[in-house]
Amino acid sequence: MARTNPLLHSLPLLASALGRSYGIQVHIGGNRAWTDGRVIHLPSLPTEADRTFLGLVRGYVDHEAAHLRHTDFDCLRDLTALEKHIWNIFEDWRVENRLAAQYPGCRRNFTWLIRHLFLERSPEPDEQNPALLLLNWLLLSVRGWDVPELGVRVRKTRDILDRFWPDLLVRVEIILEQVRRSCPDSQACLDAARAVVREIGHKAKALPAAEPQAASVERLLRATEKELPDELGAILGKSLELGVQGKDERAGARVQVATIAGKSMRPLMAEQLEAARRITLALRTRLQGKLQAQLACHNVPSSRGRVAPTRLHRLAARDAKVFLRQGQRTAMNTAVHLLLDCSGSMRRRIAMAGQVCHVLARTMELMGINVAVTAFPAGHGEGDLQTVAPLVRHGQPVHTRFSLAASGKTPMGEALWWAILEMVPLREQRKILLLVTDGDPDNHETATQALSAALLAEIEVFGLGIDSPGITSLMPRRSINIQAIQELAPAVFQFFGQALFHSTKS
Repeated sequence: MARTNPLLHSLPLLASALGRSYGIQVHIGGNRAWTDGRVIHLPSLPTEADRTFLGLVRGYVDHEAAHLRHTDFDCLRDLTALEKHIWNIFEDWRVENRLAAQYPGCRRNFTWLIRHLFLERSPEPDEQNPALLLLNWLLLSVRGWDVPELGVRVRKTRDILDRFWPDLLVRVEIILEQVRRSCPDSQACLDAARAVVREIGHKAKALPAAEPQAASVERLLRATEKELPDELGAILGKSLELGVQGKDERAGARVQVATIAGKSMRPLMAEQLEAARRITLALRTRLQGKLQAQLACHNVPSSRGRVAPTRLHRLAARDAKVFLRQGQRTAMNTAVHLLLDCSGSMRRRIAMAGQVCHVLARTMELMGINVAVTAFPAGHGEGDLQTVAPLVRHGQPVHTRFSLAASGKTPMGEALWWAILEMVPLREQRKILLLVTDGDPDNHETATQALSAALLAEIEVFGLGIDSPGITSLMPRRSINIQAIQELAPAVFQFFGQALFHSTKS
C-alpha cells in the first residue's frame, strides 16, 4: 500500500504547500476567503477536516492560483456586470486548464470540485426566470467540457430555454464552440463574453414589448453585479467560510497563522556585544569540538590507497580491500529557526533574550548552519491578526540589531505556525525550531496544535526559558531554563548540543 504524505492531513500545511508549489503566497487567518491580486487569503482553518472540506480548500487555492498566474486583470475595463459575469465563466475554465497543464494533479482537484458543486449540490433549474437560467446553462455547458457527466443537466436546462429562445441558443453555441477550440488569453475570453452579450441584446430588440420575456432580458442586460449569480470563486469562498463556521466554534480549534509586520530593531550596546562575543567563542568552541568528533574522518578499507598491514591476511580469502583510504567528511545539513518572545511579560528579560538570540544565531552561522531569527509579536496586524517580525531570514547574514522592545500578548501558537510554514520548504535534512520565551502562550490549544504540526512536518521543537520555567510545562522534556547570559554556553552545550548532533526522531 502506498504511503500517504502526512502533510496532506494538516490543512494549514497543505494550503501553504499548494501555494508554494504555484509560487503564490497563502495567508491563513480571519473569517473570510478572498484574494487581493497577490495573496490568497483563507479563513482560520481547522487542523484537520473531512474529505469534502479538504477538497474545497484544495479547489479554492488551485482556482485562485490559476487566476493569479494566468489572468490579465488589466483588460477588465469598461465592462458591464453581465459582460464580466460571462467573462468569468470563460476565464475560469481557461486558467484552470492552463494550471492543470502545468500541474497535472490540479485536474483531479478541479474535476472533484465541478462534480461537487454542479452534480452533488446544485438545485433544479428555475423555469420562472429564463434569463438567469441562460447564465446557468452557459456555466454548465462550459463546465461540461471537462466533466461529461454534466451533459444530462446541460440538456435538461437547454430544453427549458429552447421553449423561449431557440434561435439565441444556436448563435451562442457557435460562440461557445469557438471558445472551446481557441481561447488563448483573458482578452479572448472578454471578446467572446461581449459577443454573447451582443447576441442577448439583439434578442432583446427583436422581442415585442408585450412579450413576457422581453422585460426579463432587459433586466438581465442592465443587472448589477449583486443581481447576478455568484461567480465560481465567490461560491467557493462562501463554502469555505460556512464550512469553517460549522467545524467548531471554539477559538482554539482553528488555526491562525501570524502575519509579518514591522518591529524596531536597534544594535546591541558595546558591552552587550563584547559579552556576546566571549560567549559565542566559548559556545562555538564546545560545539565545534563535538562536531569534529561527530564528523571525524576515519580511514576506510579500499581496494586502493595505502597498504594496511593488519588487513593483509584477508588476501587469503580473496578480499582485495587490504588498503586504506581517507574517509569523506560530511558537512552538517541542518536549519535552525530561533523564535523570540517579545511579549509584555518579557520586558525585564528582553535585553538578555536579545543577547541570547544573537549569540545562538552567530554561533550557528559560524558553524555553517542555516539560521533564522523571528520575533513575536511585532506591530499591529490587519484587524485582530497576530504578527511576527523576521529579524534574520534563512540565508541572510546575522547582524547585531537584536535590541528590541517588549510589549503585547503572547501569540505563541500563531508564531509557531508561521515559523513552521517557513521551514517546511527548506532543503536541509534536519530542521530545528528553538523557542526563546519566559512563559505561557495566550492559547495553549493553539500552541499545542502547532507543536503537533511541527512533528508532522519533521521539525524538532525545543524551548529555552529566559529566567522562567514556564516553557517546561508546554515542552517538559524538550526545554531548559537559564537565569543569566553566562549560563547559556554550558546549558546549550549540555541540552541543545545533544539535540543538534543526535537526531531525536524515531
